[in-house]
Amino acid sequence: MTEIMRDEKGHFLPGSTGNPGGLGGRPIGSVSLVKRLREHFYDNPNDIEMVNKTLINMAKTRELGAIRELFDRIDGKAIERHKIEGELPIKLIFMPASELLETHYNQNLGTPNVELIGEGTDAVQGQE
Repeated sequence: MTEIMRDEKGHFLPGSTGNPGGLGGRPIGSVSLVKRLREHFYDNPNDIEMVNKTLINMAKTRELGAIRELFDRIDGKAIERHKIEGELPIKLIFMPASELLETHYNQNLGTPNVELIGEGTDAVQGQE
């Protein structure tokens, strides 16, 4: 087994990985379901008609899933939309990260689990 090399902050050193075996991937010879269905329906076009008739018959018997599927295929999936009118009581405050951390600490909220990662920048980074 390969030893995993890390620096004092726990970050992987160049050339070291947390997954020395690599990605698992698909088993050799496996094919996606979509590809298999395309191939099947290409070779058996009558089956497409059978699936369509079955879906329509299921919808006729008031099976909600079949009804939903038909409408999704005909009209597209429904998009949920919300219209917000009037003013919203939202106030956005932009401040340097150092000021935000100081305010957080001064309000007795404890020390936040972040650290400044650059001098003169507004960037913060979470600590593990």
